[in-house]
Amino acid sequence: MNEVKLNRQNTGNRWVTRPDGKLKVSGKLKYLTDYSFPGMIYGRILRSKYPHAIITSINVKPALQLEGVMAVIT
Repeated sequence: MNEVKLNRQNTGNRWVTRPDGKLKVSGKLKYLTDYSFPGMIYGRILRSKYPHAIITSINVKPALQLEGVMAVIT
């Protein structure tokens, strides 16, 4: 099996250097999840213990009563 390696010589005009490449590999790039601002809210995901269950109802009232909960999205 012949292995074709992609490089600048055989990709022509399709070779593109990623503008964020050096920052990513050096660990200097800040990702969206690295940011924090005063008053910022964030989300959590609660997954079912039963992945293929049929959901017949969801009671979000207890979750909405917890301190700091802004919304429940189902």
